[in-house]
Amino acid sequence: FTPTLNRTGSEIVLLNLISVLDKDIDARIISYYANGDLKNALSESLSVTELYQSKSSSSLFSKLLHRLEKNFTVAKKLKKQQDCIWYINTIVLPELIDYAMKWNIRVIVHSHELEQMFQLLSPIQLKNLIDYPELIIANSAASAAVLKKLGRVKPIEICYPAIRTSQIKKDEKAYFLKRKELGIAENTKLWVMAGTLDDNKNPQYFLEAAQAVLQKNPTCKFMWIGGTPNKNFENSLKNKAIELKIADAIIWTGEIKNDFYAYFNCADGFMLSSKKESFSLVTLEALLYGLPVVANDCEGVREIVGKDYGKIVANAKEMAEEIIRINSLDCKTDTAQLRKRAEEFELEKTGKQWNKLLHQFLNTP
Repeated sequence: FTPTLNRTGSEIVLLNLISVLDKDIDARIISYYANGDLKNALSESLSVTELYQSKSSSSLFSKLLHRLEKNFTVAKKLKKQQDCIWYINTIVLPELIDYAMKWNIRVIVHSHELEQMFQLLSPIQLKNLIDYPELIIANSAASAAVLKKLGRVKPIEICYPAIRTSQIKKDEKAYFLKRKELGIAENTKLWVMAGTLDDNKNPQYFLEAAQAVLQKNPTCKFMWIGGTPNKNFENSLKNKAIELKIADAIIWTGEIKNDFYAYFNCADGFMLSSKKESFSLVTLEALLYGLPVVANDCEGVREIVGKDYGKIVANAKEMAEEIIRINSLDCKTDTAQLRKRAEEFELEKTGKQWNKLLHQFLNTP
């Protein structure tokens, strides 16, 4: 089970793992909501069921439709899955835990979340999540620590997110072509942040750091790769950039699907502004491109960059100071070392660990 089959970090992690699932394990994919754009990326051999055909909104009609689906259609669909072990991707599908408990179904939960996400659960939902699953797979030591703090005593295994590292390489020709298309001069340093424009990704912090850098390096440019359905929030950020007098130095790409890596490829550095991250796939991608990484101390990213593969900072001022230092002529980045670090999270390696965990679970009565 996965929430939407959209391009969120947790769902990309699941689809990557499913692509290396051992052939002797039969898997069915169930998307909590319908019409996710990753559906087409799944193998044709995988069956896909969608529970809710419409997402709930504030309208009375939508709420009524959602309630009817929950009481009739969804229950009927879930009843057909009683003979399966349920692998629930993310902690934010508490209804599935309730159904599983009712029918005494074995459950594995894959947790990608830190403290702030657990606040979405009611006290009883939280208790059931912590106590009921036979196994919880945490995507990092940071997310595992949260589960233990909340009272988890049953098994927790850490399985880091992984990607096919061989598919991500710096393309020098494409670097210059994309920058020319974007109007970025050859001698301009371009720093990027990638992620949905939302409060947790902290675009305000991004703008504050950019402003501080531009006061010292006025030719520098910054790009946010990603968009948001909340146009009011997006417009408020663009207005903030105008207010800070840095609008001309900021590129907002909006939502990108198929061309994401082309934008990432034309960067000179990566800045992670997030408030909280249990891990950070996009940081791995930055390392694969050989980009220097400067990250806000958002917890999980520490497990990637440590002390040797990037810089963890406490605030926007520190981030700006580090970017200015890296932009200096005296500072050189060992791109081969960065790529080697990212390759430790190769999908084939992690996939073996994941399949081993699944086989151990399946062989346990």
